[in-house]
Amino acid sequence: MVVVRHVLFAGVVVLATAAAAPAGPFYSINLTNASFQDTSPVVLSSSKDDSFARHGEGLAFSGGVLAARVLTSSGAVGQNNGLSSTFNADLGAKYDDIFIQGPATAGPIPVVLHLPFHAMFSQSYDRLNLNSGTIDLSTVTHVAEFNANLTSLNLSSSLGAFNALNLTDQDQLADTSFGATSSSGTPASILAGPSPGPPSVETQGPITIFHNIPLDTDGFLYLTTRIQSPLTAANPAGDGFHFDDTVALNGEMILSALAQPGVPLTLNLSMSLSSNAHGGGQLGASGEIEALHTFGVPQDGSLVFDLPEGFTANSVSLNIVDNRVPGAESAIPEPSGIILFLFGTTLLGFFAVRDRFKNLTNPIRLRR
Repeated sequence: MVVVRHVLFAGVVVLATAAAAPAGPFYSINLTNASFQDTSPVVLSSSKDDSFARHGEGLAFSGGVLAARVLTSSGAVGQNNGLSSTFNADLGAKYDDIFIQGPATAGPIPVVLHLPFHAMFSQSYDRLNLNSGTIDLSTVTHVAEFNANLTSLNLSSSLGAFNALNLTDQDQLADTSFGATSSSGTPASILAGPSPGPPSVETQGPITIFHNIPLDTDGFLYLTTRIQSPLTAANPAGDGFHFDDTVALNGEMILSALAQPGVPLTLNLSMSLSSNAHGGGQLGASGEIEALHTFGVPQDGSLVFDLPEGFTANSVSLNIVDNRVPGAESAIPEPSGIILFLFGTTLLGFFAVRDRFKNLTNPIRLRR
């Protein structure tokens, strides 16, 4: 049974989209300004109010990989400061046809599975120092969860989990937690991806741009770009700055198992994304999480498993042929309308909220 966390909302149910693909079943949802859709194991849901210029969009699909994109935006809310807009994606998949094949052996062999994960978090928000001495601000909060379970019947179980919690640039928060266990005798682990580049700061007139600032001590999250623009001329009520931030998450789960050749391994994956935008009294905000073509076995042609010499791996549902996914990027099916969604999401949400804001000169503060 697919492992997936459902969000409880009353709503409609839409049939899964069957797409021609070399891998197993494919499920997708494209949801805009609606509360709930479920094509289990894929769920999109939102919590929003159509007033105060709120907006939400989402795209999610489960096939050879788990992938999703969600966007929320909230306009100025006046005195209704408790209101916000949230969009969630919850996905799951079960792959139970992974076969290790090779020479006849008297017993199980050790195997190691590679599972890269990646996401980009975009936050557009404002901070305004009012002439009255108070501060008006808008915020965006992001949460992402990645979970994996590799099992071999009666032999071993290996678990991996990574959570990016309370990623809120306005509040200078970047929380992460992760862990991995295995009963196979070979440790499981979760490794951070490479740095996107050296940190730097540049100025273009009144605009300051920050690049590649590490946000967590373990090296999973980097503020790849922050564009900080003044809004003084645009708002006579005070002075401040507008921020457009992009944060990159890169990592890899390393799960170990004992495999009996000819007996299938089972891999369960689940991914949850949540983007929340909270407008200020006179300020808007928008947030986006892009985790497309992201969570699953390697899609770049590299080895899926580390195996003893003479053994290989194959899986129809994961499109693994001789321990690799051939032509993975071109082979991933695209749901109808995805191209329109990718452009529409960016234009409609992110560039719609363009107020100008205040500088955050303090370094990112970590809470673990």
